[in-house]
Amino acid sequence: MNDKENANVAKDSLPNGYRQLYVIKHNKDDDLDGKREVFFQCGNWCYDGTIQFQFLHGGRVMSLEDIPKIAPALQKQQDDLSFVCNSSR
Repeated sequence: MNDKENANVAKDSLPNGYRQLYVIKHNKDDDLDGKREVFFQCGNWCYDGTIQFQFLHGGRVMSLEDIPKIAPALQKQQDDLSFVCNSSR
């Protein structure tokens, strides 16, 4: 499946109305400071940037155990993200 098909599947699987989508980019290099690139859709607007995940250190990989910590970390730092585009683009 290509990126456009993935986006259509994701869009079709969500109900109409207010949406939030967080995408956290996997870091192939050892990331000693816990920083990750993210993409964030909030309603009709899309943002991207780098988020500091304090619970990641020493190159530790994000795991299912970290799920309860991810959203609060993103929400605390989403003002640091840059506007990318309207979600329809």
